[in-house]
Order: sequence, then C-alpha cells, then structure tokens
Amino acid sequence: MRELAQRGHSRHEGLDHPGSFHEAGFVLIGGIDQWVVARGQDRKNPIILVLHGGPGAALSGVAFALFPGLERHFTVVHWDQRGAGRTYGRNGAKGSGDVTIERMTEDGIEVARHLCARFGMRQVTLCAVSWGSVLALGMLRRAPELFAAYIGTGQIVDMLGGEAFAYRTLLSRARKAGHRAALVALEFNGPPPFGNGKKRRPSQKWLLDFAPPSERRIMREMPLLLLSAPEMSLRDVWHTIAGVFFSYSRLFVSLMEFRADIYGHSFSMPMYFVQGADDLQTPTALVSEFCRRILAPRKAFMALDGGGHFIIRSMGGDFVREIISLLA
Repeated sequence: MRELAQRGHSRHEGLDHPGSFHEAGFVLIGGIDQWVVARGQDRKNPIILVLHGGPGAALSGVAFALFPGLERHFTVVHWDQRGAGRTYGRNGAKGSGDVTIERMTEDGIEVARHLCARFGMRQVTLCAVSWGSVLALGMLRRAPELFAAYIGTGQIVDMLGGEAFAYRTLLSRARKAGHRAALVALEFNGPPPFGNGKKRRPSQKWLLDFAPPSERRIMREMPLLLLSAPEMSLRDVWHTIAGVFFSYSRLFVSLMEFRADIYGHSFSMPMYFVQGADDLQTPTALVSEFCRRILAPRKAFMALDGGGHFIIRSMGGDFVREIISLLA
C-alpha cells in the first residue's frame, strides 16, 4: 500500500517539462555532509532557497506536495539543516557538531553560496518557514549581497511575547465560545513561559483545537504524507522524525529567547511577509507590527484569510500566487 501511494505521488510531482530537473545529494557544508534538493523546469530560473521550520522539521521529503506550480518559475531548493532529516541521518547526534543558531546561520550562508556557484547565479531568494526565519534574518544581515529578496511565513518575531499573545487569545476565544474544558485547562495551566515539559502540552493542544479547519486537516495529514513520500525509505522517515526531537532538544532554549529586533529593522533587499490570518503559533499581529517597522527597498505584508501557521501546505496555491506576484 505504501509503495502504491509513493508511485502515485511520484507521477504527480509536476516535473514533466523537457527542461525539468530534480537533483539531490549531500554537500559539504560547515564541515559535515548536508542534504540539498533542487527542483525546477529550467536551470536558468531564479533560485528560491526554502528554510524549513521546526527546529528540525525537514521538508525535502515532502517537497512534491509543497509550493504547487512554483517550479515553473523558480528553481526551488530544500535543505535539510544540521540535525534534521537526511542530514541527521547521515551524521547522527554525535556527528552533527555545533547545533546552534550561530553555526546554522553560517551553514545557511554556505548553502546560498554553493547554489550561486552551482547554478551560475549572483543571488538567491530566501523563503523561510517558522523556525527557518530565525536563521534567515541572520543570513540577510551577515551576507546581504547573496540575497535578492526575503519571504517569511510563520515569521518568528518574539517567541515569549508571541506565546503570551496566543494564551490571551485562546482564553478569550474559549470564553466567547463557552468552551468550559478549554477555559479550565488553560487557566489551570497558567500563562507562559511554559518551559519544555508537560506544561507546554495543554497550550499546544488548544492552539490546534482553535486553529482554522485547514490547519487541523493538514496536521492530521502530514504523517501520512511523509510515509507516502516518493524516494523516502522508512529509514529516511525515521530520521526525519528523530531529527525533530534531536533539534528541539538542542535549540529550544535559544529559540525561546529569540527576538527578531536583535537584527534591527533596516534591510537592503525587499522584505515580504505572507502569513495565515489566524496564525497563533507565530502571531500574525506581531508580524504585521514588525513589518511596519522595517525599512527596505520594498516591503509588503499579506494575511491569507482562513489560514493558520502552515499555509505553505494548507493554502499552497494561494501562497504560491502571492510569491509569484511579489517577485514578478
């Protein structure tokens, strides 16, 4: 059954143009082998480097189901970050080295330089998803000459401030809906900080329960999507899941301390933010305010109605249309 689903997904990957290509393999980045996948219909198209979320939630295995149609216009690159996906599978916990924001930001810059050399380009566009936006802002600040534009979704602005905002919003919605179970659980658990233990679970549960229907649906689908991904062995699936736990354990404290303001508000490239209007994991209200403070050659903030945190999957077609419009 799994092999049948994999063959079905493989037939619908969309790379049927005469110039189409799918290149995947390990590249020496930051002193270790890291997995990089490039897909597109013309090697001369501009490059979009996707920085996955998590920490550790590699997207390369499910690339076939993301960004529908984008590969007609861009070379789309997925990179399994240090400690994630096939990179984690290749190196393991002991071989992953320094799993820190600092080291991984430098890794990202190396990946961008590798792509410019490989495809004969001067710059790439960054598309950062959630946790990936933590690395992206540092990359933009340290090596601005490498980046043509930035697109953030599920943008992290202030983790602790965002969790406090989400907690207040969930309490308000529970009261308005007369949802006694949610109200009791949230009030008993108390406001953030939640730490990295059992106190975090109720918050995560109610974030999903009060998320848009599209978000709840895709979160149920993601495990099956990963299991049926083309060219993914069960070992690859296991490493993708294990990488999330490994990366989370190494990066949780740094993530919770992160504030985007440390990188300032002046950028030399266009800065775009495309959010789900009802994203409470990285609250859209905070992203809108962050965008308002930014100085850049061009900037834009867009909120997709009906979307939550993971709109690259739940509203993939709309998200791609916005990207193409912004970068045209």
